Amino acid sequence: MQLIYIFQNDIIKQTADVHQSLQMSNSLSKNLQITFLTSRISRKRLNSLLNDYHLNGSVKFSILPIKLFTANIFIEYYSRLIYNFLVLIYLQNKKSYIIFTRDLSFLYLLSKLPRFLHPKAKIIFEAHKIYHKASNKVSLSQERKALAIPNFFIPTTKGIANELMETFEIPETKIQILGNGVNTQFFNTIKADYQEFYTRFPLCKGKKVIVYAGSFLDWKGIDIIIDAVSHLTQQNFYFLIIGGSGLNLEKYKKIISIKELNSYVAAYEKMPLNLVVNILKCAEIGIIPNNYSFESSYTSPLKISEYLAAGIPIIASDLPVFKEVLEENQNAIFFKTGQGKDLSDKIIQLSNNIELQQLMRKNNLEKAKNRDWNKRALSIKEIIDDLTLNKI
Repeated sequence: MQLIYIFQNDIIKQTADVHQSLQMSNSLSKNLQITFLTSRISRKRLNSLLNDYHLNGSVKFSILPIKLFTANIFIEYYSRLIYNFLVLIYLQNKKSYIIFTRDLSFLYLLSKLPRFLHPKAKIIFEAHKIYHKASNKVSLSQERKALAIPNFFIPTTKGIANELMETFEIPETKIQILGNGVNTQFFNTIKADYQEFYTRFPLCKGKKVIVYAGSFLDWKGIDIIIDAVSHLTQQNFYFLIIGGSGLNLEKYKKIISIKELNSYVAAYEKMPLNLVVNILKCAEIGIIPNNYSFESSYTSPLKISEYLAAGIPIIASDLPVFKEVLEENQNAIFFKTGQGKDLSDKIIQLSNNIELQQLMRKNNLEKAKNRDWNKRALSIKEIIDDLTLNKI
């Protein structure tokens, strides 16, 4: 059975969405024939992207002759519309395939077309957000129409699954929750290299290093980390905040400078995965500081799985979505969401408890095994088999 993965965001931007989709298709390709449909990108740039994520599967990439533009809502609308029609043309002569996507616009287009123009294939939708709550570009009625199309749903969190059932009245029998994963094999190949770490980050030497590795979007809680740092200037900590870009990165660098915290914390742009893994393995604690937001209510951050695979003790916001995955005093301790002072208190608490740190390191490495991309892909393969046999 062939699986066609329809990806509609800008693949050139190394976002979490790109990372997740490429990792997932790479793992799926080990048991299925995969074609990954994407917008315009040079083969050289694509190969560089795959190397950055250390992917070595047998995914076939089909590059459609259009670039997605997102700077203007009207241009974005029409570029997505053209992209979707190119997808339908591509699918026209295909036989015996399953469609897999996590993009709503393709489903919405199908909802506006007569049934005889729909692809003759079962569709799996990976629900990673509730669009009408996360974006002003999508209304509830539009999302409802789009979500009437798929044959099966793979939400990444329990909160999203509940929304699918309660708001969109999707039967529980058509839903299976599968959180985002991690390439445990790759993480296991990298051993903590403290010499390289201290050469790259000399201010960390002799300090207890606290790390955040992820996006710098407002709801991710970078401001909460900086507030916590301001309460710990008399302690022996150094904070690395990694994963920024553009204006967001400059924004937080400026805040750190204004607050005169440069001796205690540094913000960096996105780094290659192998370097991030080494940083995590050399650090003492990993932070997941998300603020209250619609996005935080439904997120399944890649960094949770990456922290687990690195075996690093975790401190996270006490949001229900994180407690779905992390067990308190086993994998993580939780601080009061949005409160930098409480985060600083929890950092001191965990830093002083070596026994708890050791327990978390052991538990997190073990827990990561169940969140491996390959294991997730096998679960999806079972769903595909059931769809093919009309068991669902």
